[in-house]
Amino acid sequence: MLYRGLVAAGAPRLMRRIRPGAPVLCFHNVVSATDAGIGDASLHMPLAAFESIIQWLALSYDVVPLGELADRASAGRSVRGLAAVTFDDAYRGALEHAIPILSAIEIPCTVFVVTGFADHPIPTWWDTLAAQGQLSGARREEALTARRGLAAEVLADDVDYGTTSDLPDALLPAGWDQIVRSMSELVAIGSHTVLHPNLTALGDAALDQELGRSRREIQERTGREVDAVAYPYGLWDPRVASAAGRAGYHIGLTLAGGPTQWARDRLTTPRLNVPAGMSIDALACWAAGIRPRRFW
Repeated sequence: MLYRGLVAAGAPRLMRRIRPGAPVLCFHNVVSATDAGIGDASLHMPLAAFESIIQWLALSYDVVPLGELADRASAGRSVRGLAAVTFDDAYRGALEHAIPILSAIEIPCTVFVVTGFADHPIPTWWDTLAAQGQLSGARREEALTARRGLAAEVLADDVDYGTTSDLPDALLPAGWDQIVRSMSELVAIGSHTVLHPNLTALGDAALDQELGRSRREIQERTGREVDAVAYPYGLWDPRVASAAGRAGYHIGLTLAGGPTQWARDRLTTPRLNVPAGMSIDALACWAAGIRPRRFW
């Protein structure tokens, strides 16, 4: 009700006119109605909901490639009224369902690939635990800290992990063939590391390996230069950002939320995560920098 009232009063439109920032939206997966509500459901947006959001986005913003947004800001040009679209994890559903919708109306996007997932497309640890009813807040926190966000450590006691799965194909990561087929002038590819760890929990050598190897592998597989990295789980610190720069990235993306002003270090650029259950009214407010409540 609160967000609906703010939208009815024109608050997001006003804020978009007076604030200099440009939102970078982060989606994960897009699935059919029959595949919704499975796994870590907040990541798997129903197709109809995604279509509605994109219709709103196309009417509200001029959506440009992520790299163009960064370049405009670096050149001192205004980014007011602009937005960018990104996808983390390169889920099969996102490539199958979301890319055609965006391409049909010429909206560009960047897909961030976990190279280890593309090499061996098995269920993620978070979807596995959620499907088993074990993804509690405490289990997630332990997974990201004590077990460093690495599937081999998070699921060390799950001996059947990766051998069988009741999860639908749309909830699996895409393999390289599908990723390469999805590429076009409108679809850019970025790095989401090799094994999707909590980068802040790694030692220096492992950190450099995750960032450098993933960039090299994507460039070799796709033939494209990779300039951007999305930090897994949105977790970063100054050491991570510095390592990203050493690895050759020019853009590093977090999940800090809100409109991006690009006035600071491009290696710590915030994005707005868009969960599956988010209303368009809430998204309109959050994208404009209006976030008075911690729910939608």
